[in-house]
Amino acid sequence: MRRLILFVLWAALLIGIAVVVADHEGAVSVEWLGYRIDTSTSVVLIGLAIVAVASALVYRVWRTVATAPRRWRRARALRRRERGYRALTLGLVAAAASDRAEAQRQSRRASALLEGQPLALMLGAQAAQLGGDAAAARRLYDQMLTHPDTAFLGLRGLIAAALDAGDQRAALDYAARARALSPDAPWLLDRLFELHADMGDWTAAAAIADRAAKLRALDGPEAQRHRALAALGQADAAEAEGRLDAAIRHARAAVGATPGAVPAVARLARLMLVAGRHRDTVKLIEQAWPAAAHPELAALYGEAIEEADPLARVKRFERLVKRAPDEAEGHLALAEAALLARLWGEAREHFERAGQDPATRARAFRGLAELEERERHDRERALEWRTRAAAAPPPPFWLCARCDRPVQAWAVRCPHCRAPGSLTWHQPIAGSISAVEPETTGEAVGAIDAVVIESDDAHRLADQRLAALAQAAGGATEPPAR
Repeated sequence: MRRLILFVLWAALLIGIAVVVADHEGAVSVEWLGYRIDTSTSVVLIGLAIVAVASALVYRVWRTVATAPRRWRRARALRRRERGYRALTLGLVAAAASDRAEAQRQSRRASALLEGQPLALMLGAQAAQLGGDAAAARRLYDQMLTHPDTAFLGLRGLIAAALDAGDQRAALDYAARARALSPDAPWLLDRLFELHADMGDWTAAAAIADRAAKLRALDGPEAQRHRALAALGQADAAEAEGRLDAAIRHARAAVGATPGAVPAVARLARLMLVAGRHRDTVKLIEQAWPAAAHPELAALYGEAIEEADPLARVKRFERLVKRAPDEAEGHLALAEAALLARLWGEAREHFERAGQDPATRARAFRGLAELEERERHDRERALEWRTRAAAAPPPPFWLCARCDRPVQAWAVRCPHCRAPGSLTWHQPIAGSISAVEPETTGEAVGAIDAVVIESDDAHRLADQRLAALAQAAGGATEPPAR
């Protein structure tokens, strides 16, 4: 619509000019080189218009011919750039798919078509890494540092290459240079924390963790885990230096960062025991028990109880069980305390409750075996419980997520591979064992009697173990009927 309006306006203007010229016709005389030309103003105006149009056409043709080489070079460069970016895209896809041959082929094409482009250097470095050429990868990453747009990516690649080579000091230097370019990048803060933790510099790791938490650069739970791990590392260092108060302060900070986390609570409880603060230890474990019921905390609770009387200790463990009535670890600890106090009925009741949980089933069965021996002197029944304990799921343990090796107790660093914060509480899976149903009759012949082992191999293994135990104890050599 706008173009139509402009066309009408131009047409009206030209028509108006033509009408004015026709109404005011004049005469024009020109003398040049002995010639005289007499004509009208209309003819002169038409001639001038023809000359202007012809001049414009001639200029257009001349400009087209004069700029043709430059336009051809630009079009050729554009086609090369398009092919280069396509090769770059295909190469990055191949690198992500770990297709080494295709990544290297597309890298060569991209390098030839995109001369001096830093993205081609990045593809070449990734292709070199896939090909196992670490030296070439580092050389290409170094070249990326000369380009401001890709310097950060180059440093990231150099950090990864240094870690692959096991050079943590070089990786830390590259990370410091990368932080100068982008100080609050989430992946960089996470990597800096890991590097400081690997090197045992827990003060620097704590500063990085606090910075990441302040900027919310990491997810909330992950940021709090970093802060707790750094605090526990500082607690270990302070305890090694003999600064017990500082160690307790750092351990308390770890508990504050991750309330209910067993490693932090256990570390603080153990430090309080070393400091002789038994009442504070009891209070700490009782408060954390609903969220952190764990055998290590139960053992520390037993150490913190100052009463030597077995009955008084049973009363203290009853308080712990009331804090979390559904936690099997509490029932198991109370049953063991009741067994030492010779409260047979209470011990049996809580062993039964603990036997319903796969994590405590084996220990509960062994407790019932001891109960049968001490209360009734029934060695045959005790052997049956021990056999069932052998067939029960193994108890959970601390397992390193990096080297897959078990450890006896949680530590800031794995004792085997020295990885920080890699230990997790692991529940192994062994066989298919049905739930335990305690008897409800008044006969106290054994309240947990319905254990069904679904694997034939497990049946044979249980029979062999029971026969061996019976023979060693001087009893019958045949296993009892199920």
